[in-house]
Amino acid sequence: MENERRRHKRLSTQGVSIKVNLRDEEKEFDAKLMNISDGGSCFELDLEVEKKVELSVFKPILFDLKFEEKVIECKGQVLRVYTEVVDDCLRYEFGIEFKDMTKEDIKFISDYIHKKMK
Repeated sequence: MENERRRHKRLSTQGVSIKVNLRDEEKEFDAKLMNISDGGSCFELDLEVEKKVELSVFKPILFDLKFEEKVIECKGQVLRVYTEVVDDCLRYEFGIEFKDMTKEDIKFISDYIHKKMK
């Protein structure tokens, strides 16, 4: 049996469109949700090189998770960042940990994950 390294089960997603708001910038970016758990999520963001953003470990981040039933305003902290150049664009893959989320929102995310994993 394979050992699970993570504290929370992750649901792989099909690139659900979400809005990412960086706390110290006035910009909004559409990103792809790569996976989600009730502890955090992973995103992929492609930007033109001249529009690059500073994503660093421990950076606070604000974003919305748009589910069919509800939009959850999230706060998180970047835990890891991977950047590469792809066809004149910068591709960021970054994992975040949820911070200061309500119990109701975490329960909604957890229920959503469990429902989709069945």
